[in-house]
Amino acid sequence: MWGGRFVGEAALTSRIKAARRALGDDGESQRFIRTVRGRGYQFVAKVLDDTPPTPQEPEAQDEPPPPRQHIAFCRGADGVRLAYAVAGEGPPLVRAANWMTHLGYDIESEVKVLVVKPQEPAVYKIFTEADGVVTEKLDTFSYRVTHGAKSVVFELNDLSHVVPPKGAMSSDERFIGPIFDESGVRFLLVYNQKLKAFHYLLDESVPASETFNPAKSTDRILIGKRTGFAYYRDHKLNRKILIGVYEGNARVNSYYDGPFDQLPDNFIEGESLRNAILDVAPYLKGRIDRFGSSFDGETRYMIAPYLQYATEDELLMFHRCAESKSVPAHQYPLCFVHEDSTGIAATNLPRAQTSRRVPANPMTKKATLKPHASAQH
Repeated sequence: MWGGRFVGEAALTSRIKAARRALGDDGESQRFIRTVRGRGYQFVAKVLDDTPPTPQEPEAQDEPPPPRQHIAFCRGADGVRLAYAVAGEGPPLVRAANWMTHLGYDIESEVKVLVVKPQEPAVYKIFTEADGVVTEKLDTFSYRVTHGAKSVVFELNDLSHVVPPKGAMSSDERFIGPIFDESGVRFLLVYNQKLKAFHYLLDESVPASETFNPAKSTDRILIGKRTGFAYYRDHKLNRKILIGVYEGNARVNSYYDGPFDQLPDNFIEGESLRNAILDVAPYLKGRIDRFGSSFDGETRYMIAPYLQYATEDELLMFHRCAESKSVPAHQYPLCFVHEDSTGIAATNLPRAQTSRRVPANPMTKKATLKPHASAQH
């Protein structure tokens, strides 16, 4: 089912959520799909076949479904990770992907694309001084590239001195590093050592890159007008926690699909990220590097404690949890870690909190090893 890829609990719960939504069900009512604690899921609705038998008519000749495709990953000679898909039979053809694409859906696209037959194998070349190309490292994040009489200086984003503002972290949290991805939004990745939970905080030490609209039900929830990122204004600390990414952006793999694949590679000190990941998922010991990637570079540990939401109302569960008097004070930060309703450890939580995980089994915190291209620029 998963094509031989590493898939954790997050992938399964995401698919169960989609199935429930298609049936008009949810994790609270569980009218059709019930969570069986410690076992899995059970379809509990009554199934009746009241369709009278009818003579079979010849089926209409529809267009054949698209061929099954195999998605794989590789790394170029320059270290860039690439994703590609192989489908069908016969002589090899190269199909150029659309301008905005997700490999999982691209094969079904109606957009006409260029198809060419390769004449020779692709050749990668690293230009050196022998080719008249000189690369000079001016500083940690500054490089000059010269060819002939022309020189260009490339200034990479230097966030090495970024630290969380005063009052934005609790004593139980450790700062992993800053993130500045293609969304144009700066985040601060922090890890709560006692609760074994990750959070993405909005970096408010710089001017906001967008305006925010408060949710209709509470001004504690703010939604970015440009990105669709949803934040919760913490009751106890002066910070905004990322709680939601718009599902439509995640489906098409747009610039606003969330920071899960843009970890702070250039700014991680020592083993801080790997140690945090292994604290949550010790079964990965010996399988990931200090950046959370598999050693072949094809997969990466996905840190996504936020919800992929379709409607604003779905975000209210964070607010209900944060204001609930039934949630123990020391577990309050877990109100902002989204997970499915499986494995609830504390039965005294209010019904509205069934989609929040209380830390009985920290290995299942929502962070999964997932194949994905990643680079921090």
